[in-house]
Amino acid sequence: MGLPRPFLILRFGARPTGHDGLSLKAKPFCKALIATKITRSTTGHRKLIDWSIRIVLICESGLEEAASTQKREETDVIRTNLKGVLLSCTVLALCATGAQAEEAKTLCAQEAYAMGLRYQQQSAEVDAIQRQAYALARIRLDEALAAAKPDEKLAVITDLDETVIDNSALLVRDMQACHDFTTWDTWKHWERDGDPALIPGALEFFKYADEKGVAIYYISDRYDENKPQTLATLEKLGLPKVSNDTVLLLGPPKQERRAAVQKDYKVVLQLGDTLHDFSEDFVSKVPVDKQRELVAEQAEHFGRDWIVLPNSAYGTWRKSELKAWDAPMQVEK
Repeated sequence: MGLPRPFLILRFGARPTGHDGLSLKAKPFCKALIATKITRSTTGHRKLIDWSIRIVLICESGLEEAASTQKREETDVIRTNLKGVLLSCTVLALCATGAQAEEAKTLCAQEAYAMGLRYQQQSAEVDAIQRQAYALARIRLDEALAAAKPDEKLAVITDLDETVIDNSALLVRDMQACHDFTTWDTWKHWERDGDPALIPGALEFFKYADEKGVAIYYISDRYDENKPQTLATLEKLGLPKVSNDTVLLLGPPKQERRAAVQKDYKVVLQLGDTLHDFSEDFVSKVPVDKQRELVAEQAEHFGRDWIVLPNSAYGTWRKSELKAWDAPMQVEK
């Protein structure tokens, strides 16, 4: 519930009779209250807590100025009364914010995605890892070209989202609107009208592969109904070999689409940000623990013919239980 600030000040204001000007200088207690209460709060929660702080500051400043204008006996009386007033202010503020804070917590649970999105979109480390992945892909492609027979037709298969193109702007927009982007109910609109960016290193690599005569197939689970818009997006970004035949979208499982390419080409390299971009062994219904076992079993592929790019925004790991150190926490200065 929300209570207007004038009501709170009139009900709990503690300035002495006849005193009009009130300084808002914060006492140590007030500073402690600010540091204690304004943490991990949503916008609505913070607004209500701010009201309680203003009340406490007024109560404290009333006492401070009373000391210079009232007799000491009167000030002592005010000081005693203020203890109850300050407690009432704090209790009222906490009661007023409790229900709204709980509601805000439910509405904005999506803010839990914030750190992962910041890492994916803003960190220099992810930029470096992406460039590193494509640099390694070029090395592996050169090795495959050197080892290829004269009549062999080589191909590269790549995923699109978070592998070639960056969709983080959509995810951030949804998170800031307290909407869970993992329901994917805003994705079709993004496919039609969004403006994704290129992943660093992607354009240079695929242009290089094209120059070397290597076929490029874009296999993605973007919606096939939006294929014209996806083709237009890829062409706008300058990616090579974009056509109705080389961009294979949601329909048959990815493994079937990969197999269709393998009928005519030797696939020397695959790129993706999730493991099912490489093998049907890693379909989304496979538990994460089992996926980790499969990674160990197929370790010879990674960094050789399978190149994985980072994606800290979403994945089958999203709801996995975290493991914590079981030692009691010790805070040291």
